[in-house]
Amino acid sequence: MDFPEEVLLATFKNLTTDELSQIEAAIGEAEKNTSGEIIPMIVRSSSAVGHMPLRNTIIMALTSTLIFLLFKFDEQICFLILLGLWVFFYGISFLLARNLWVQRLLIPKFDQDIQVWRRARAEFIELHLARQSEKAAVLLFVSVMERKAIVLPGESVLEKTKPEDWQEVITDLLSGLRENQWKKAFVDGIECSGKILKRVCPSSHPPGEFENRLIIKD
Repeated sequence: MDFPEEVLLATFKNLTTDELSQIEAAIGEAEKNTSGEIIPMIVRSSSAVGHMPLRNTIIMALTSTLIFLLFKFDEQICFLILLGLWVFFYGISFLLARNLWVQRLLIPKFDQDIQVWRRARAEFIELHLARQSEKAAVLLFVSVMERKAIVLPGESVLEKTKPEDWQEVITDLLSGLRENQWKKAFVDGIECSGKILKRVCPSSHPPGEFENRLIIKD
């Protein structure tokens, strides 16, 4: 489901409209002397969490049932209490499943790594960057819940750079994310990306296919 950007921005309390403007300005400045395009994107989460309410409810329901059986309460009263608890647990589980800290705690790190990569790759393809072999572009992808960043250069940029060239960009994004300084993270990452693109794709005519803005998604 797609939400209006202003609704999503309200969930990202670490970003203000003024900071978004500063990020936009940083993109324009970084692209001044290159034919490359810098596309920053931030998403709330990349991991699948639809299963979490049911799974958490089952865990809590089994735990409470075991406790009641151990203490041998009256069966009829026990059933009514447990029924009420199960409904309560489901409601609580549904709310907790939207909490980023809970998601980070319950989803294995290995799964988070895989799903962030898949989401970044899917966004890369959706922006048609995978097919633009002649155009220089780089996607700066940040997934908040998992606290992970991925840099995906387009084919023409990838051919002229090495993975280690982008490590500083990833470091800038991750350090800012962990310190809750998201504007600084993106501005530093964008500036660093601009220097790389200027070196491998110099041009006095800035690109204009993509709008200079931070893409925000759920």
